[in-house]
Amino acid sequence: MICTGDALCRLFAMIMRHCKPSVPESLLDEFKAHLCNDIRHHLHALNIHNPSDADVYDYGLFLLNKHLGDLSGCLTNFVNMPCIRNNWDNIDKNPFVSKQLTYDRPNELNLANELYS
Repeated sequence: MICTGDALCRLFAMIMRHCKPSVPESLLDEFKAHLCNDIRHHLHALNIHNPSDADVYDYGLFLLNKHLGDLSGCLTNFVNMPCIRNNWDNIDKNPFVSKQLTYDRPNELNLANELYS
């Protein structure tokens, strides 16, 4: 049986919510590559090109938390689970906002300085 990362993430959320594993952070660490195997492509579709591994896993946590929310749960209910570092709410909802939020700030500053000097 082959599952996408999203299907595994939903299954992982159900296990966390209903089976209450004693060390969910160890399970997450062991299987995070499988849970996030399609996230790099998903982020690319949201105009986030070349995301770091840390960003991929952070977005995976964000999606896991959304799936837990669908089950009336939340990552903060689990003591040793990692926290989501980035605010993915706007990026996940609107690809146009995503594009604006992911622009290269140093490059834009250099361009502005060149134009106004």
